[in-house]
Amino acid sequence: MDKFRPMNLTKTECKVLDPTFVNFKICDVDRQNNRKPVINIHADLLQKINSIVINAKLYRKAGKKLQPYLYNDLFDFCNLARKKGSRNHFWSTYYEKFTKYTNMNHTCPYEKNIIIRNMTFDDEAFQIFPMPRGKYMIEWNYVMNGIRACQVQMFCDRL
Repeated sequence: MDKFRPMNLTKTECKVLDPTFVNFKICDVDRQNNRKPVINIHADLLQKINSIVINAKLYRKAGKKLQPYLYNDLFDFCNLARKKGSRNHFWSTYYEKFTKYTNMNHTCPYEKNIIIRNMTFDDEAFQIFPMPRGKYMIEWNYVMNGIRACQVQMFCDRL
């Protein structure tokens, strides 16, 4: 395994699954001035969000298809933000890094918008999750107030 090889973010896609919850204004990977790719997402919330459960899945490209790979987890984001979800060292570690780039740095409820600005795939963070070279997709399915509201897919390469 090449655990110290960098991750290169190539694309992100945001999908609205229930238009009564969210509208994406921005969902892109920015590569300005040949710097490291960054994720920018701006989602307008159309109602108050009291609970967020996330299903995070990792896929690896095998041939022409993306296949499930190693990780398929369900976690309560609001509990994680309250630090009660810290039983899961993996998500607690990433939550601490994630809050530098977003306004999701508090527990529920969430109102108005969710913004992620200039988030990178920090190579140091990925050292705890070694992966072989290849093409990957990380899929985040957001269940808000008990309804599947949206999905974010991040595509990357392990060089």
